[in-house]
Amino acid sequence: MHPIVSKFFSILLLLLFSFGEMLAQDCKLTLEGKINDEATNLPLENVKIIIQEKNIFVYTDSNGFFKITNLCPADYHLVFSHFNCEAKKEFIQLKENTVLNQTMHHHSELISEVTIHGNKGIASISASKTINRQEIENQNYKNISDILSQSAGIQTIKTGSTISKPIIHGMYGNRISFVNNGIIQSGQQWGNDHAPEIDPFAADHITVIKGANSLQYGNASLGGTVLVEVEKIKQDPHFHGKVGYFYQTNGRGHALNLQLQRSEKWFSWRVRGTMLKQGDGFTPNYFLTNSGKEEKTLSVQLEKNIKEKWFLGYYYSLFNTTLGILRGSHISNLTDLQSALTREVPFNTSENFSYSINAPRQEVTHHLSKMEATHFVDNFTKWQFKYGLQLNQRQEYDIRRGNNPLPSVDMTQWNHFVEILFDKETSKHLEYKLGSQSIFVDNNNDLGTGITPFIPNYYQMGQTFFGILHQSKNTWDFELGAKIDYKSINSYYFEGNNGITFNKGFLGGSVYAGMEKEWKKDFKSKLNLGLTSRSPEVNELLSKGLHQGLSSIEEGNISLKNETSFKSTLSFEGFLIKKISFNALGYFQFVKDYIYLQPQKEFRVTIRGAFPVYNTVQNNVSIFGTDLSLNYEVNANLKTSLMYNITRGNNLDSGNYLIHMPSDRIMGTLNFNFRAIKSQNWNPTEIQFISQYFFKQNRWNPNQEFLAPPSAYILFGGSISNEIKFFKNFHKISLTVDNIFNQSYRNYLNRQRFFADELGRNLVLKLDFRF
Repeated sequence: MHPIVSKFFSILLLLLFSFGEMLAQDCKLTLEGKINDEATNLPLENVKIIIQEKNIFVYTDSNGFFKITNLCPADYHLVFSHFNCEAKKEFIQLKENTVLNQTMHHHSELISEVTIHGNKGIASISASKTINRQEIENQNYKNISDILSQSAGIQTIKTGSTISKPIIHGMYGNRISFVNNGIIQSGQQWGNDHAPEIDPFAADHITVIKGANSLQYGNASLGGTVLVEVEKIKQDPHFHGKVGYFYQTNGRGHALNLQLQRSEKWFSWRVRGTMLKQGDGFTPNYFLTNSGKEEKTLSVQLEKNIKEKWFLGYYYSLFNTTLGILRGSHISNLTDLQSALTREVPFNTSENFSYSINAPRQEVTHHLSKMEATHFVDNFTKWQFKYGLQLNQRQEYDIRRGNNPLPSVDMTQWNHFVEILFDKETSKHLEYKLGSQSIFVDNNNDLGTGITPFIPNYYQMGQTFFGILHQSKNTWDFELGAKIDYKSINSYYFEGNNGITFNKGFLGGSVYAGMEKEWKKDFKSKLNLGLTSRSPEVNELLSKGLHQGLSSIEEGNISLKNETSFKSTLSFEGFLIKKISFNALGYFQFVKDYIYLQPQKEFRVTIRGAFPVYNTVQNNVSIFGTDLSLNYEVNANLKTSLMYNITRGNNLDSGNYLIHMPSDRIMGTLNFNFRAIKSQNWNPTEIQFISQYFFKQNRWNPNQEFLAPPSAYILFGGSISNEIKFFKNFHKISLTVDNIFNQSYRNYLNRQRFFADELGRNLVLKLDFRF
């Protein structure tokens, strides 16, 4: 027989055999289940369940039930989607009739328990907010702090249009710690111009813990903790991935993101990477010359489960960025500096757009490597070990005479982090966690810059022990926590021609208590009390000279003592009526020996230009305020919310207002779900409108401000998005617009408000392709 004919008959027989096997399959299996709201445990109606491998989709009924019949035994990928919820994906191997129950984050404003997603752990009574993957993807053209600022009680302190850090209940800077995939983020992030080197594309959940019980996340958590969490890799043997792209008009920015993952026989793996480039931003009236940004990031995640007794994990991330500093913020002489503070258009503003990033600029590379091992002794007991190694390299380039190409700051920091945790749950709803953390930091300057370092070389060692106890009884939850920490800083620097050795240790600690009462199914209250001591950081002690990114001269204070803070929070959350939910939180914080930068009525002229001067001082202060939010679910397709934040800060020693406190803010959102047809290939179109009104900060003192706070302003924005199915997967397209009416304004909490307006209108087109 001819080889081609033989091959044809072989293929034909194979097809006939496969067809006969398909006919012999019992395609009478049933998949059913119920879907509830995670916050209220009430059933969710109109949840769309899609089986990607088949042309099948159903919706849940009014009781949250769904049922799919006549299925063949096979591997299936399921997608659960619902208005205003983060979509969920599940992989199942269907071999028999199966019941699959799920929960979804429909009322995320009521989900305030802090859990490391994908891990069993102690739930926390502390006030918190979790931002899910869908919310992150909707805003990932912003940096991580700007994403956080859409939550109640959080604003940002900024340096220009690309650098920002969160303010949580009036606290910022060294009092906020970031935890990057279980490792306390370390770097040269002391100032407000040093944003955390974390890629929002790599985060699956971002949780903000507001309160004293963030004690297990390091010394710098007096004001709260931001947990940047990466989900465990799903046990799915198929190859999956996503390609995302966005273009934004303001800055003409492009970003490309790639994610690949698979669960192999021997281990599971995930790789993520992002490349971003944007040029000069623009206000409604002029370009912000030299305000571009470039980023390159990469993360690799490996996981292995061994007989349900051991979990082994490895994580590596690389974050590389180049940030331009507004050219008009660096002034050469005192006369021009005084003029710059009152100019409409900054000095050195070009009439042409550019992608060039010249001096002044920052170049930062951050490496993080984590190894993790968890031993599950039984269903209620586990031991966990983590080791993290971080390398942060920072170079800052000033405008130097003769176009000198050398950086003015060139620092390298190594950080070693070791954590051991013991977690135990008893049969009487009692759970406790004991932990130990050790940190070693080595920070060095390259002496070839020709400029005295802003921060001298130093070594830092720290040791922390903590314990948390959680008890549930009927409708009550109780929580107690305590920690003790010790930190030593050793440095050698020059004061004129004299060498000075700095060697000092700081002992601190925290205790807190919390209780929660569920008065009925849809109403509960929480009370938290905490006493915390924070030791000063190296920049507060030893900084001296020009802080390039902030265009200011800062002087540290080696006589600083520990800050001691007492904070209390009281919150109520639940439903006023069936469709109206609310969350109300009040807080009060007294801080003894609060450390801050006090502006001086002095402008200093140096060979690098003319700059304002700030000294590091300590005073007793009080900070208090409220976070209020109201959510009205009009119907299954329309939801609106209103949020109001108030923060007040007082310097109790001087009688003045506390500097750099956020002004009041009102934010309203309207979400509409438009479903023209019920189709497997189209998900409903989601439309969102958002408005924010920022009040003028009237609580200020002329003796501690270079300029009066700017006027109040209102901003409008919106977005429209849809998901379209082809090649068995849903792919998303969205259009977002910020500052729709191209409003000219200045933000009180932006240090560059002295020189320039904020960004004008920005349109962002985003495409996400999944496979």
